[in-house]
Amino acid sequence: MRVISDPVFAIRCTTRLMDRMRVKPDPIPPPPTTVLGDWYSNVIRIGRTQLILAVSERTLLPVILPAVDAKSLPRRMPEYLFDVLKRLDIPLSTIDRELREMQQSVIAKTASRSVLGILNEFTVALHYRDEVDSLANVALWLAETPCHAGDSSKATFPDRATVAALKESLH
Repeated sequence: MRVISDPVFAIRCTTRLMDRMRVKPDPIPPPPTTVLGDWYSNVIRIGRTQLILAVSERTLLPVILPAVDAKSLPRRMPEYLFDVLKRLDIPLSTIDRELREMQQSVIAKTASRSVLGILNEFTVALHYRDEVDSLANVALWLAETPCHAGDSSKATFPDRATVAALKESLH
């Protein structure tokens, strides 16, 4: 039995992304200590550009980053998340707390077909986006999409759900 005392979360990768990273998944990832939970990730191609699309398991917030070095995903993802959270007007102290919780990660297999479905829907939507001015702006564009995952009978908006979850974590 593993005991985790440090902050941790899992990057739950598709097989395609794990193959690209050349890593083996942790068979029993620990529960996340982050407010946004684990992150589901896949490598995608938009035209000639390869990107990594990651989605928060708890709020479905998307983050997009270049796929130049997939192995560095755990180290680079917080940087791209920072840009998205900052544009959602999340207080810097709250962002800092979430990013501190993301300093240690494990790679794991995907576990939720619902979240994978959202990841696939976002991928399809990206093919209809005319311009890519910044990855954070494109992620925020996706975050305005009403989503339904899991047992919830109501659609949620990832941007609003993220703001609410991080605000609630302050209490």
